[in-house]
Amino acid sequence: MPPVEPLCLYGLFIMAKINKGKRITVFNKYGGKCSYCGDMLDFDKFHIDHIYPIYKKGSNKIDNLNPSCKPCNISKAFYDINEWKAELLLKYNKELENNPSFRIMDKFGIIRKITDNIIFYYEKGI
Repeated sequence: MPPVEPLCLYGLFIMAKINKGKRITVFNKYGGKCSYCGDMLDFDKFHIDHIYPIYKKGSNKIDNLNPSCKPCNISKAFYDINEWKAELLLKYNKELENNPSFRIMDKFGIIRKITDNIIFYYEKGI
């Protein structure tokens, strides 16, 4: 079957449903865990993320699909992996600089400014 092209409605991409067999395969890729944060997923509620978004020439092939929790998938949105990592670092460090509570936690070593790369669950090889 050829890959399903997304529909574009009001500037939003709406994806066709992925069949149950493919959903099971994607769900099991990382033992039923979110590929990004590692949280356990509920099969009936997990999201399927396109590692490389469809609009950036990504596909619906298994190697471009990752199981994701709702918060990670919504946060990742239309970014590819490297763009999302950069965005997460930018948001975190900006919050750290602008939020007095974060600054005091940084001062006492409770949290720290992140300058290195973010490592997602699937990259840890667990």
